[in-house]
Amino acid sequence: MRIKPDWREFGIGALAAAEAIRRLAAGCCAIACQPAPTDGDYENDEPGYQAAQAKIAKVWESVGFEEFNDGIYLLDPALQRPVDCLTSRQKPFGRR
Repeated sequence: MRIKPDWREFGIGALAAAEAIRRLAAGCCAIACQPAPTDGDYENDEPGYQAAQAKIAKVWESVGFEEFNDGIYLLDPALQRPVDCLTSRQKPFGRR
């Protein structure tokens, strides 16, 4: 998922991720991701890449992912935590 720069910092990415997980997770036993910048602003070894990657990882953690191994994050969609994360992400946008 990529959020255009003008729309970043509003929580839209986390809300979209949480909603996508809710809608697409039926029948899944695990969801994996590797948080990383996708817009080509950084190469893996450029200054700022690790900071951007850490910031993105925090967003994924805020929707229920947990770090597993070597930069891979996992989420169990059968747990209550992803539902709670979605609910908390919806509140600033007036959804309850």
